[in-house]
Amino acid sequence: MKCLRVGLLLLLVFSVLLGLPASAAEGPLFSQPLRIAYNDDWNPYSYLGSDDKAHGILVDVLEEALVRRMGLKVEHYSYPWNRVQLNVQQGTQDAFITVPTPERLSYSVSSTATAFVVEMRAFVTPASPQYAALLKVREVGEFAPFRVCDIYGNGWAKRLYDSNQIQVTWFRNNRIVMDQLLHDHCDLSMGAIEVGLKLIRDLGLEGKLTVLPEIFDSMSFTLMINKNSPYVGILPKFDQTIREMHESGSIERIIQNNRHN
Repeated sequence: MKCLRVGLLLLLVFSVLLGLPASAAEGPLFSQPLRIAYNDDWNPYSYLGSDDKAHGILVDVLEEALVRRMGLKVEHYSYPWNRVQLNVQQGTQDAFITVPTPERLSYSVSSTATAFVVEMRAFVTPASPQYAALLKVREVGEFAPFRVCDIYGNGWAKRLYDSNQIQVTWFRNNRIVMDQLLHDHCDLSMGAIEVGLKLIRDLGLEGKLTVLPEIFDSMSFTLMINKNSPYVGILPKFDQTIREMHESGSIERIIQNNRHN
């Protein structure tokens, strides 16, 4: 009878332990904070602020998921993108949030859930004689008859243009591209939605420039953690947390908050 009571007690203890939240069970195992690196020049997704700290939508999403909801200690770092990738590969930082390419998966483990989706959209001016025709476009290839302009280095857009045989006029930066649109020197430019919307706000061009409703491409960002990091084990809990954030509208609220900053 005594053995039975001991057995039941042990069963109860194991049941309680197995039921602990992941953040509570994992916390004592980590000797240092989870170190996450971000692109320092992709405002408003991620950027280095005047306070020399990492800011942006991606930072806020991971802060909400990992710190507020999972109870982890996190440090955010901001560097040029090539250095971000090198630091995670070498283990200087634990993680980054990006597209899980085969090369990145060779040295890191990706979350299953998509943490954030970056949309590729087309920016135009409603004053353009081509505006009505542009509103009817549903596929990237349909832009071929129009005058397209973009910035040097936009590899994501270049891939879309090249695969659809679209001729492009390239410029040094987005401000010049927006000016080309305003003065009817080109009909459209494609880019990451939040980058374009922020520039329009910063330049005071609301109403003069707008974005077409169609989503022409997208990048699904996941949390990627170096294979040798002790934090690899948090990914199942992160997947659950990020799905809950999508379902509750938390990520959309983070985007809206950044639009008003």
